[in-house]
Amino acid sequence: NLGQRENDQFYHPLYGYLIEDAEIFKRLFILCFLIVIFLLIQLYHHKKMYKAIVIPLVFSLGFTVVTSHQFLINNQHEQKINLGLDPNGEVIKEYRFYESHVNANIKKLNNQKEYFTPLNYKIRFNTDKGFLQSKVSIKFKIEKVKEELKINLYHGFKINTITLNNTEVNFTRKGDIIIIPIDKHKDINELMIDYEGKSSPLFYANSRAIFLPGNFAWIPSFNLTPSLQIYEGHFHRNYSQNTGNVEYEVEYLGSMKIFTNLDKKDSNTYRKSTTEGVSIISGDIMEVNLSSSTIYIARTWERGLKEYSSFSKFLDKVVQEVNMTLNKKIEIPKKIFIIPTTGIYDEAFTEDIWTFSDHWLIGYPLYTSFHDKSLLNKEHLINSLVPALTWKNDGIYRENLFMVTLFDACFSNWLGHQIGFHNDDYLNFTLDSLSSYYKNRKEVTQVLYKLKALKKEEFKQIDRIFFANWYDMLKTKQNDWIGLEELIDKYNNNHKERGE
Repeated sequence: NLGQRENDQFYHPLYGYLIEDAEIFKRLFILCFLIVIFLLIQLYHHKKMYKAIVIPLVFSLGFTVVTSHQFLINNQHEQKINLGLDPNGEVIKEYRFYESHVNANIKKLNNQKEYFTPLNYKIRFNTDKGFLQSKVSIKFKIEKVKEELKINLYHGFKINTITLNNTEVNFTRKGDIIIIPIDKHKDINELMIDYEGKSSPLFYANSRAIFLPGNFAWIPSFNLTPSLQIYEGHFHRNYSQNTGNVEYEVEYLGSMKIFTNLDKKDSNTYRKSTTEGVSIISGDIMEVNLSSSTIYIARTWERGLKEYSSFSKFLDKVVQEVNMTLNKKIEIPKKIFIIPTTGIYDEAFTEDIWTFSDHWLIGYPLYTSFHDKSLLNKEHLINSLVPALTWKNDGIYRENLFMVTLFDACFSNWLGHQIGFHNDDYLNFTLDSLSSYYKNRKEVTQVLYKLKALKKEEFKQIDRIFFANWYDMLKTKQNDWIGLEELIDKYNNNHKERGE
């Protein structure tokens, strides 16, 4: 093992084995150091062989210095992918950061929407040095005069300079939020941010692979929702890029082949106007054209595409039911990424899929052993698609995810029955977990008791209007548990009046 960080780590379908430059130089340094020790011992015991020993000793000392220097540089700057173990404490640091820095009052943070409108982005970036290096130019319009501008950018990136209308400005940072004073401004302003550094351990970007999805604030964003929040002791990913229609131009300066939701203009430039931000994916990926779709899939998962026709039909059925029930107009886009979800808490269905208007990111757990039938994992798909097509798709932010998790479990169970998939495991698990967690809160236990009663009376028979009303309640953020109990009682009363 010349360069793998941990001997017991398995193969990552997008990234490969965890062979890293820092680990290679570390082992070469140890080897050179041992040779130096050996030669010094020989020189001590065989002084007459001075001339024969001194030359290889000098070379060995030189190699020892070089390899130690390279190890220190790469170990400090190169981002290392995390597969669950946390040898450098990066995940723990990330957890503690978001546990203490996420501002609970998102409404107050996002009240700047009425003041600033982003118009276009020009993004130049590179990851060949093992970390992200980026320069982003943003043109934005000031709708109402405000004394400061807040921008959302992942806190792990070091900001080198910020200029506003070609003048370098001072700024302050509070967590992921950059605060820039606006003394002089025009109607249309240009902001330039030069930054670099290691990305989040959940969203990697180095010389081996890139996973920078459109929900993560890897580019400066006017949407101040935190990229991550802590839920039940684990990470939850939020949508943190811009929500309005913005023109993006990306110039990639690195050596890897990248894939993105933007349209390719030349060998390294991509451009598009979109409401969904920018996703950049790179690694051991293959591009496959199937029917009218372009599928980007980990190369070692290719055999799973044998089930693509059934997989596509299943997605269609789920989308149709969601559209009919919640009065949506979601369409499956032409670009679909099928990739391993990287990070901790990947057993949670809410973390695996993101559905944007111009591309979908369908993640499967990292440990998935892909064979001919793996792509059509109905339980995984339906339970992951429901949150992706509903509250995640609509940008609904919740500090407490219990209510949306309960909605996910109930709606996905009902939806599954409508399309011929019957599996109560996730619903049973969610109801039992919440009953145990909220055992001392009467208003919650009453709701859960009534939902369990509905489940016993054939949950699949519930009218779709029940879920439409429940979802409307989630969007308005009224008193969740009391409102949900009233909704259940109203359904039960109507059910009895109809004599059903």
